[in-house]
Amino acid sequence: MAGFDEFMTKNANNTETDLKERKRVYHYHYSKEFNEEETKQDNNNSSDIGIKADDDIFVIMSCLLNRLKKNSILYWNKFSQYPPQIKLSFAIIIILLSIYFMIPTSQPSYFIKKFADSTNDIFSEINTIDLPASDAIMAHTVSCRRAANMIERSPAFKNNGKMIASNLRLFGEKVMIAGQDLRKMYRKGSFVFTAFDIEIDAMMKKLEKLEYADIIKEFRIMVADTIKSVTDAENTRDGTEKYIIEGIREAENFIVDFKSNSVELTKSKVDLQITNDIMKHLHNAALHLDKVNKILIDYEDKLYDLSTEMSQITTGGYDDILNLSKTDLKYLKNSVDILKKTHDKFVRKENLIEG
Repeated sequence: MAGFDEFMTKNANNTETDLKERKRVYHYHYSKEFNEEETKQDNNNSSDIGIKADDDIFVIMSCLLNRLKKNSILYWNKFSQYPPQIKLSFAIIIILLSIYFMIPTSQPSYFIKKFADSTNDIFSEINTIDLPASDAIMAHTVSCRRAANMIERSPAFKNNGKMIASNLRLFGEKVMIAGQDLRKMYRKGSFVFTAFDIEIDAMMKKLEKLEYADIIKEFRIMVADTIKSVTDAENTRDGTEKYIIEGIREAENFIVDFKSNSVELTKSKVDLQITNDIMKHLHNAALHLDKVNKILIDYEDKLYDLSTEMSQITTGGYDDILNLSKTDLKYLKNSVDILKKTHDKFVRKENLIEG
């Protein structure tokens, strides 16, 4: 009896397990079929939407074409009613417009474009150079003279005082020359802009050869002279600085060895402090002069290249300069208009110098 119960229990368990397995398989296949059906439905919907969108576009295009066709027929009927003279005028206008848009825009000749572009580039770069006003350099002259008088009379600089004073005065003179040359360069630079404008206007009216090369050459020579004077001032400053260093050592020894606390000793200490200030002054001048020198050297190179181009024009290196087209002249005139804008900074610098 016990064996029968055990058999029935085992059979019931197997049946339950089999039902669970069947249920699991059913759910799996049903879910898979449902998902496939849903995906298929989505694809069909997407296809329907795409087809509908294409149909809408087709309908819109058809409407536009029909409207265009109707309007064309309407305008043509109206146009056919105009007199022959008006029809001819319309035809000429259409032909001219077609030619205008079909023919490519004329370009300036190679030389003219190179000449105008290089000139604009050079003056634009000049405009970015922040050269100091000449007064800023010449101000060192007064300081050097005062320091020279003070050191020459100071007992603390008994051995080196005269040499230091002499070099300071010489440096002051060199700085004055550099400042004056810089002032001349600014004024000449302002004139260069004006002269260029005049020369281009002359070409526009008379188609004459460009005579601008001489102006550029003169300006380049003036820049070279300024470089020379600035370099000369820097060399003098360097020698003066060496003498002052020796003089400071002498003054320090004088103060240390001077035993009494007299007025002369106090004055020597003041003179030593002033001399140290002059050293800082000369150091700042060195930085200033070096910057100006580098800028002017680079500037001179650019002016040399430009004057070479100009010389080729005036010596007949470019024969087509006498056959300028309207396009060339228009391009040059546009170049002048750009240069007028860059001229403003030179004017402001000149006003700063004279003010």
